[in-house]
Parts: sequence; structure tokens; C-alpha cells
Amino acid sequence: MQSVKTILGGSLLSVLLVSAGFTAGWEAAPGEGQRLRPKDVVKEYCRLDFEGARLSSDTRSQVASLIAWEEERGWDQAVIVSKYRVTNVVVRGNHATARVEFKVLGRLEGDEPFVLGRRVEAVHFGLERTEDVWKIENPIIAPHVSVHSMIQHVRGRIEHEKEGSEHRAELEEQLRQLEALGN
Repeated sequence: MQSVKTILGGSLLSVLLVSAGFTAGWEAAPGEGQRLRPKDVVKEYCRLDFEGARLSSDTRSQVASLIAWEEERGWDQAVIVSKYRVTNVVVRGNHATARVEFKVLGRLEGDEPFVLGRRVEAVHFGLERTEDVWKIENPIIAPHVSVHSMIQHVRGRIEHEKEGSEHRAELEEQLRQLEALGN
């Protein structure tokens, strides 16, 4: 018969080994100290862009850790997309390229009406690794935003416009066009 000390010691060792096995399989979420792979960097950039992070200087900081450029101009245009996917990533040393396909619905420029233009657009993002961190180097493209995110953005702009103004009427027309796309 085994002693209680041997049984308890073996059980404790088993628990520790099982715990170590479980924790070894866990991955930290982005932003928790994990170094993202080039594909992950591009996916996160596209996700944030799709959700409207680059439409305003107030939210643009959300993509700052993913890009190499310091400043980005204010955009008067946006590409409206229904979806995107990262289709190919090639890594060569400290450089990588990632091809992203966007399913484009059309484009908004300034306060002009929505311009329908359904197509698939391919963008090749160039990335560079510096100090073990991958960042997008190029190209700097206009925001590629979902219909839902753009509707929310335009609604916010309408709220700040004077009732009955020409500018508000233009934004309300954009909103009607976007809502028709979403249906």
C-alpha cells in the first residue's frame, strides 16, 4: 500500500503538469504582450478600418500600433466595403507583403452623393519588422469601411449640423443612400 505522502505528492505533480499543459496551449490576446505575425497585423488593421477607426482623428489612435507612419491626413473620402479577406502573406526576413481583397460597394467623397461601384479591389500591404514588431509600411489608402460603420459616422455628422442647412441635407442624402445599401 502506498503512503499518503506518495499519493498526495503524485497527485500534486499531476495537477502541476496538467496545469502547465493547459497554460502552454493558451495564447495571449493581441495587446497583451504577444507579438503579432504579419497576417495578424493586417487582419487587425483591416478590422479596425472596417469598423470606422480611421474615419475620425478621435479614433485613429486605435491603429497607431499597427502602422509605421506617424501621421495620417484627414480623409474626405471613404471606400464602402461589404467584406475583406487576407489572401496571401509572404515573409522574407524583416519584410513581408500581405494581399487583401476588399469587396467594394462604392465610394463616398466629401459631401457628394454615394457613388456605386461594385468590384473586388486587391491591395498589397508592405510590412517591416523592427525590434521584433511588425508594422504596415505602405500603402496609405483611404479608409475601407463597412456600410454599418459609415451609417453611424454620417449620423454623428448630421447631429452636429444646423437643422435645414444645405450641408445637413447633403449628409441626410448620403445617409439615405447608405441605408438603402444596408437593406
